[in-house]
Amino acid sequence: MVSGSNDTVFRKRTLITRIAGVFFLCAGVALILLGLLETRCFSLFSEGGRFHCEGFRFGSFMFGNIAAQVIAYCLTGAVLIFLGYGHLSLRRWAAKLACCLMWAWLLIGLPVIAVVFFLLLASKELTTGAAVIALAALALSYFVLPWLVIRYFGGPKAGPFYEAADPGIGGLTVSRRASPF
Repeated sequence: MVSGSNDTVFRKRTLITRIAGVFFLCAGVALILLGLLETRCFSLFSEGGRFHCEGFRFGSFMFGNIAAQVIAYCLTGAVLIFLGYGHLSLRRWAAKLACCLMWAWLLIGLPVIAVVFFLLLASKELTTGAAVIALAALALSYFVLPWLVIRYFGGPKAGPFYEAADPGIGGLTVSRRASPF
């Protein structure tokens, strides 16, 4: 193991990594719950619902839109729960997956954020203060969050940390228990 000041650095990195794991886990559970809550929209748009939409059934645009949102929320939540587990158990693959997801976000996030911001601007009741806050939040989620995650989990200090926390062969952890198969 490590000793001296390296032990303190190892403990701090362990704490930060586990806090990130709790954050990912909570965000994943929240997204899955949001996806399940979103299924309520089907009853709102169907016949007799508050926002009844003529022709709302399987194959319609609105049905597909809601179904796509439910699937996206649940899949994203599942990935975040998986990522949270990896961070809580200090697995090497968790850091690599987090960096890969942030690079993907940098590639696809800019058009998504631009669309979200323009949709906010198109709303009738958006105040200037709310627009500035929304722009700042979107900028933080596109520029700052990926930069922090890539720098922390993909930096030069991450390799030795995960090597010590998750020793294995070629990135795969060797199980100490005998396999029943």
